[in-house]
Formats: sequence, C-alpha cells, structure tokens
Amino acid sequence: MKPLFALLAVLIVAFVATAAPAASPEQDYMLNCMGCHQADGFGSPGRVPPLVGIDRFLASPEGRAYLIRVPGVAHAGLSDRRLAALLNWTITRFGRARFRQYTTEEVAPLRKRPFLNAMAARRDIVVGLEQLGQRTRGDGHPLTVVEQDENPDGAIPQPVERRD
Repeated sequence: MKPLFALLAVLIVAFVATAAPAASPEQDYMLNCMGCHQADGFGSPGRVPPLVGIDRFLASPEGRAYLIRVPGVAHAGLSDRRLAALLNWTITRFGRARFRQYTTEEVAPLRKRPFLNAMAARRDIVVGLEQLGQRTRGDGHPLTVVEQDENPDGAIPQPVERRD
C-alpha cells in the first residue's frame, strides 16, 4: 500500500509542477525588485539607486558583471535562467540601448561571487564609466550614470514602454 501512496504523491507533485504557469520576468520583477526599486524603476533617492538608465552599466565588462553581483540580484531565489531573463527584461524596460542579452552561462558563475560592499563596487564602476565619457548627475542619488549629452538639465529620463 505504501508504494501506491508514494507513486500517487509523485504523480501529484509532477502534475502540479507542470500545470503551474511559469512566472514571467515582469512577475519576477514585481516579486524580487519592485519593493525597493519601485514600479517605475526610480528607487529611493539617496538609498536605493534607480534602474532607469541601467543600460549605462553595460558600457564596461565590470558594469555588466556588477548588475549580476549586486547582492539582491545574486541572492534572488530564481534559477540562473530566470535571473538572466529578469535582467534582460529590466534593462529593456528601464534602459534605452540595444544590448547583448544576459545568458544562463554568464549569470551562473558571477552570482556565486556577490559583492560584500555593493556601494563601493558601484562607485568604482561609475569612476570607470566616467573615464569612458559618461558622467554621474545630481538626481538625488550620487551614483546614477547618464551619457554626457543626455538630459543636460539633469532630469531623470522616463522609462520607455517597449513592445515587441
């Protein structure tokens, strides 16, 4: 009788696992990111950096790795595949540039090495991005990066709704 119950339990678990809809990157954003970075991606000035303009970090290999190694990203309870999809969705949603998509193979090793001091790492990366011709702006968070010729008045760019 026990083997029959064990088989039934396995079948039920398998059915539930395959019947449950897969979470979309947008749902993963709502569950893993939105609490701090807000629905509009603006974060909390002085405390939580905005995601608007996040694609600027892709201008350097260090910046690209940073987006994976931030503790909140690295420790997210998502598979490497779902984390790559979430990063791609986030950059598409809050960025403005075309970019090389993150892959599972890129995410997996980097998330195993989260930053111990993400703000110090961000500061170093911003300095490197400034050397590439980008600058920070005074939008309430000292480490937001924008291109030199964009928003000369210092205004925060609005997220662009992308539809494919």
